[in-house]
Amino acid sequence: HWGGDLSGSDNPATIVMDSNKSVVAYFVSEPVPPQYYTLEVSVDPEGAGSVELDPAGGTYEEGTSVELTAVASEGYVFDHWGGDLSGSDNPATIVMDSNKSVVAYFVAESTPQYYTLSVDVSPVGSGYVISSPGGGYYKEGTDVTITAYAYSGYVFDHWSGDITGDNNPTSIVMDSNKTITAHFVESQAPLSINVSIERPKSRTLYFNDREIPFPIIRPLVFGAITIEANVTADAPVHKVDFIITKGEEEIKNYTDYSAPYRFILNERGFGIYTITVRAYDVYDHSAEDNISIFMFNFHRTSKNVTVVSGVVYDYNKLINAKIGGAVVTAYKENGSELVKVYSDKTGHFLFNKGKYKLRLEPGCEYYIEVSAKGYETVGRYISIANNETTRVENFYLNETILVKGKIMKSGLLGRGIRGANITIIGEDGKIYNTTSGLFGKYSIYLLPGNYTIYVHADGYNDTHKDITVEHKLIGKSIKVNFKLEAAEESS
Repeated sequence: HWGGDLSGSDNPATIVMDSNKSVVAYFVSEPVPPQYYTLEVSVDPEGAGSVELDPAGGTYEEGTSVELTAVASEGYVFDHWGGDLSGSDNPATIVMDSNKSVVAYFVAESTPQYYTLSVDVSPVGSGYVISSPGGGYYKEGTDVTITAYAYSGYVFDHWSGDITGDNNPTSIVMDSNKTITAHFVESQAPLSINVSIERPKSRTLYFNDREIPFPIIRPLVFGAITIEANVTADAPVHKVDFIITKGEEEIKNYTDYSAPYRFILNERGFGIYTITVRAYDVYDHSAEDNISIFMFNFHRTSKNVTVVSGVVYDYNKLINAKIGGAVVTAYKENGSELVKVYSDKTGHFLFNKGKYKLRLEPGCEYYIEVSAKGYETVGRYISIANNETTRVENFYLNETILVKGKIMKSGLLGRGIRGANITIIGEDGKIYNTTSGLFGKYSIYLLPGNYTIYVHADGYNDTHKDITVEHKLIGKSIKVNFKLEAAEESS
């Protein structure tokens, strides 16, 4: 610009000489052009994935922060960065202060092995078995809990096959295809049920759920406390209620549907509280135990939860009908084992039928399983973000159909063959296995579809039948009988 007796920045400029003049021309240094650098990315092994850049382009002004996101191709997973970027964070950020070269390393995704679990009941019609997680088809290493439930007039006696003994419930690790049978016997005496509170204990101090022996009459609790109950019953346990009261006021009510029976009490409170645990078997027999505690808890963690809620529907109805009494359970992975963290049961009444609600810790991955009598058990994995407060997850269950019949000797008498192996293969390739019991009877629940049933018994010729399982308007089962010819007769 100009200075002195001339102003502005016009160039050229004009001045009128009506007196002596003094003019100054001001100059500034020309700006240095910005420095640019290149970012080269590659993938190892070739074709295993790609890298997305934000901002895109590959050439950047000095000081630009570039975010790199590795995207794996099918069959691969991202492993780590190399070159001018290290670590395994994905996405990752790099600052462009020089030319850069980055390599995204991927590894082949391992293919998990899956195995089938086939469950049978002896005698037919004496009870049923529930597996948790359900489905009958499991990833290698999955720990499955098996619970036998007796029908009226029977009690569970023992297991056979790949599980032995009389523990109920029991568990099995899926490291191969498994076949088990639950054996029941007719009940001879009235069924009994007992419950005892194992934790908290009397004369014990609990500080942030740690147990410290202390010479006091009633338990003294600082912070949260895990309540644990032990239930013994002749019949399978249906549910266990944990009821927390202060005086006449009910503070908390929680229901657990599977062992181990426990509840974490972490409500803000001060004073004397009563813990009541009430257990029910499948015939609605009940027993209860209670204990009073003195509690100090000024930290309420219940705000830091995500409420996962939704509705469980019958998928087969023309208008999706809600299913009451379905058990919805949340599991968290602990190594190769799924550990139950919360469960709820869908309502039966008009205002809450089919509805459930889970309270889960955010920032974790869970396996949500839904089971209901007469339906296929389903489940899915969900990941809850740290800032997520509510989540809606609806489930649709397919109704199963009972396929039953007898394996008999060929001839006029047609006596039943006990111990015949029955293999059922669905059109989707899924395999089911069971064995015939007393009088050659067998039964298994299947989804609607096309199946081939193969029957093998020692000393007899193998045979098979193709069947179609469909929903029936009248009746609840499909009968398929087999007659086997002795091997020596055919030869």
